[in-house]
Amino acid sequence: MFLSRLRSYQRLPVSELDQQLDKALDEETNVNRSGPSPTLTWAATAICILCTLINVSSLGYNYFAGGNTYSFPSSTTFITSKGISRDKIDTLRRPSQFIGLDKVYRNHTGSGGIKSFVNFPILMTQIDSTKPYEVTKPSMGVWTKIGTVYPEISKMFLSPSISTIVQFRALDFGMEICELDITVPSTVNLTTFTTSLALLQVHQMRSKTPLYQDSLSYSTRPRRGELVDEFSVTLGTNWTHRFNCTMDEIYTFEVACGAFQPDCALEWAQNKEHDSLPALRMIQYSTL
Repeated sequence: MFLSRLRSYQRLPVSELDQQLDKALDEETNVNRSGPSPTLTWAATAICILCTLINVSSLGYNYFAGGNTYSFPSSTTFITSKGISRDKIDTLRRPSQFIGLDKVYRNHTGSGGIKSFVNFPILMTQIDSTKPYEVTKPSMGVWTKIGTVYPEISKMFLSPSISTIVQFRALDFGMEICELDITVPSTVNLTTFTTSLALLQVHQMRSKTPLYQDSLSYSTRPRRGELVDEFSVTLGTNWTHRFNCTMDEIYTFEVACGAFQPDCALEWAQNKEHDSLPALRMIQYSTL
């Protein structure tokens, strides 16, 4: 009896409005299942392929034209999201990481030993008076199997027309006695070191903000300040100049040939290692 009732079941009559709604729902479902337009799919694929080709071409050009090297982005042309140039950012005072530490050391008695450390240049580059608008090529990175490596090698080079600009940033709290140091050991590899008996000059420059190698030239150099010293560099030279310095301040110097020194010549390469000599460095001593 129950099964016969199920077999004789008939659907209830459907109104015309329900039929229209069912038809609209079926049409929307079919549209969603059909997927995006083939034209849009091909256009998106073509754009992806084009962008990939542009990226590969750019990498290939830098690799082959630059001799397997890559340069740092220009610091002077870098613009932040708010449109502030890097030069303006450099004029902002850096916040102190040692707030209140001077009060801790107010009643501190010294340990008796002189603490010091070697401070390496943040910039060491050349300018040429015979080419006033030429800048020295920035340091290049070498593409190796472990990635791009940027050797931290600085070059000292002097001639009658070429001088070397060097910058240091005084570091750390309570290390406010600085000493500019030029050390040449008594024995060096003569294939990487060149010197003459001509007089050299060290000038302090009137610049308290970082300079950048990709924009520094003879025409854009800071003005010279006082003449620090005049001397000759030979094997065994250990020249120093001590001065008071302030944490986080920038100190800029120019090493140049003296006037009327046609035979002046000096050249070496140095890195950020304590045993890398000859070298121009700044040594900081404790004032606590």
